[in-house]
Amino acid sequence: MRHTTLILTVVASALTIAATTARAQAAAAMAPVVECGPGTAYPNCEDVPRPRSRLFEGIELTGTQQDSIDAITRRYRALQGRVNAQSLPVDAHNAQVLALRARDIAEKRKVMTPAQLPRFDKNAAALEKRNSEIMEEGRRRAAERQKRAAGPVKP
Repeated sequence: MRHTTLILTVVASALTIAATTARAQAAAAMAPVVECGPGTAYPNCEDVPRPRSRLFEGIELTGTQQDSIDAITRRYRALQGRVNAQSLPVDAHNAQVLALRARDIAEKRKVMTPAQLPRFDKNAAALEKRNSEIMEEGRRRAAERQKRAAGPVKP
């Protein structure tokens, strides 16, 4: 019996280490580290190239379109920072974020050509679905935390 318990413990530990290593490697592969700040290739950290948005998967953008998209992204990123800096209740914060996101996507949609619009709309719908799921999960977790913080119900 002790031998079986020991083997199960070793196997569980090995699986945990393997999973942690795999997650770390996947994160490193997805987000390469780019140095920014004084004395680097990107003195202004806001200029660091970011991974391409899922919104534009399968869409070839012209240089002019990319410049317009970048300007829109910078503007809405700054607005998002202002919203995040406010001390708002979760629902109010989420409402402002959703409103900003909708305006951001609407402006970027205006940059697309008629031929690009079907793919853009498909990507935008998928992104909205994913973001809704993430926000719903956040609400669920917040409710669970609030419930735990309240403590056990007294009879």
